[in-house]
Amino acid sequence: MPLDPALAGLLDTMSASASYVRPAGTDLAGARQAHEADASRFTPPGQRAAVADVRDTHIAAPAGSLPARIYRPLAPATPLPTIVWYHGGGWTTGSLETGDIVARALSSGTPAVVVSVAYRLSPEHPWPAATDDAAAALQWAAAHIGELGGDPTRIAVGGDSAGGTLAAVAAQLARGSGPRLAAQILLYPVLDLDMDRSDRYPSLSRSSPQALRPPCLTR
Repeated sequence: MPLDPALAGLLDTMSASASYVRPAGTDLAGARQAHEADASRFTPPGQRAAVADVRDTHIAAPAGSLPARIYRPLAPATPLPTIVWYHGGGWTTGSLETGDIVARALSSGTPAVVVSVAYRLSPEHPWPAATDDAAAALQWAAAHIGELGGDPTRIAVGGDSAGGTLAAVAAQLARGSGPRLAAQILLYPVLDLDMDRSDRYPSLSRSSPQALRPPCLTR
């Protein structure tokens, strides 16, 4: 099966430019800078989905104030669904800026109000900081649903990669004590962190499980 033309073009561009190759010894600061740079050039701001409004705010959480960004779609319909979104980045990189691409697309395409959350990153903030923040953001959205989408029956969580993991964990933590969720939007999430059982996954068994262990799991 041939690759999607847009993806094939992106891969050709990446293979032709040494700037897309991250050196093996890249430190954390370099990895974070590279993530920001990749997001800005893969989908430049002018090519991202249009929304009616974008507002930066802060969410009150037990560990302190969390930066968040709220997107409102062009669709005039009310009430709207609300999606609490967690960006990817291996629990160590990423930001509201790198999450902007998908957050805009979700808000525009659903349409929905999207609350993008800047949870605390590892290794400065080891587990369970990110999961605590994810759960707190979901609770905040439910408590402020009248200011957001306005429909308490249509609250969803979502994320890509590490953010998908956080969304799944937030959904489980909400059982019994949190809002009843309408959906989980999990884009290539990490759902099994038992790296000692890499034999269950051929792609992992060909690599060193210790080398693949996420930094957030290292204490």
